[in-house]
Amino acid sequence: MRLYVTVNLLTSTIFLAGVAFVYGVAGTVNLAELAGAAAESDAVAIATAVCLFALSIKAAVVPVHGWLARAYPATSPTVTAMFSGLHTKVAIYAIYRIYAVVFDGDERYLWIGVVAFSLTMAVGVLGAVGESTTRSILAFHMVSQIGYILMGVALFGPAGLTAGIFYLLHHMIVKASLFLSTGAIEVRYGTGALDRLGGMARREPWVAVAFFAAALSLAGLPPFSGFVAKLSLMVAGVEAGQVAAVVVMVVVSLVTLLSMLKIWRGVFWGRCRPSWTPGRIQRPAVVNRDGG
Repeated sequence: MRLYVTVNLLTSTIFLAGVAFVYGVAGTVNLAELAGAAAESDAVAIATAVCLFALSIKAAVVPVHGWLARAYPATSPTVTAMFSGLHTKVAIYAIYRIYAVVFDGDERYLWIGVVAFSLTMAVGVLGAVGESTTRSILAFHMVSQIGYILMGVALFGPAGLTAGIFYLLHHMIVKASLFLSTGAIEVRYGTGALDRLGGMARREPWVAVAFFAAALSLAGLPPFSGFVAKLSLMVAGVEAGQVAAVVVMVVVSLVTLLSMLKIWRGVFWGRCRPSWTPGRIQRPAVVNRDGG
């Protein structure tokens, strides 16, 4: 939680400095009056970029994503689920508003977003592959999926923006479901380590169903919302001529499916490995009344 507070203080400070910079060079911070101003003034573009950089830290865009991968697994499962659905999405919404209005699809800058968000997708999913606990894997997938959401604004145009916003709404529900389902297992059995769990599909069938549906949606398989969201983004990418970005989306989706299957195999499939009884995590093991 200390890391989370530190990051928020840092981003707020940088953002306020950026706002002051914008006011100094443009004489206003009204978005309506700043519409398309980046194309007319490099100073406004740089000042706005400072604000976008601060929001990128808050949204966990690569290369300023490390805090999310460390902070999310360190909080309680319920708080993590809430943060996954709301915290980064506020910053993403602000990026959409500011970028779309001030830069207004200026092609001189769109490539920066395409490259940054493609890297965010790739780095996030590769980080998830190397983790061995449920929340660490899902935290890195947060980073990866943020790349998908923000790709909508980088592709720009009605198709890109609509696809990105739909992806944002889809991700809020799906990611919260994943954190809640794996969090329920972690709280009930005392661990989220893949090598210490197993057979939860038999012990907790409803949790298994919730995770399985959300995992398939995150990977972008039909008939779930993730399929519609990713297909819409890919169509927008083809229309914008960003074929390389579309290829990245497809590859990252495949790796996402593999890492979701990794959680399924470690947590819900196989033999029941835990030897403790359900609910033991709620009884702190400190000392007995007799001091033993």
